Amino acid sequence: MTFSALAGVALTLALVLGLLAVTLRLLRKVTQGAPLGRARGSVTLEVVQRVALGPRQGIAVVRIGGQLVAVSVGEGGVRAIAELDAADVAVPATRSDTLATAAGAPGREPGREPGREPGREPGR
Repeated sequence: MTFSALAGVALTLALVLGLLAVTLRLLRKVTQGAPLGRARGSVTLEVVQRVALGPRQGIAVVRIGGQLVAVSVGEGGVRAIAELDAADVAVPATRSDTLATAAGAPGREPGREPGREPGREPGR
């Protein structure tokens, strides 16, 4: 590689890095110094709870700003089902309780297997 070719590569690299620096400054000025990914004044979005109904389907409760919305999540996208009050949403203790509640099954007692009497061993 000759000196002129090496100088050309170095000059091109300097030009690209300079353009990158200018672009990043303009981007910071446009977003008003907010961290990338969220501009100032934007609404916060948080998934409060999610229940899987199948491998690619589920229902989620999402907090958008101060509002709670129940949404269906599936292959067809995300769709709003209903708006909820904060009193309607309670975070369950365990995933199994969530699934039992979602299926309409009564909750089970902690440490007790379904179909077993307390104090009895299986097969007796």
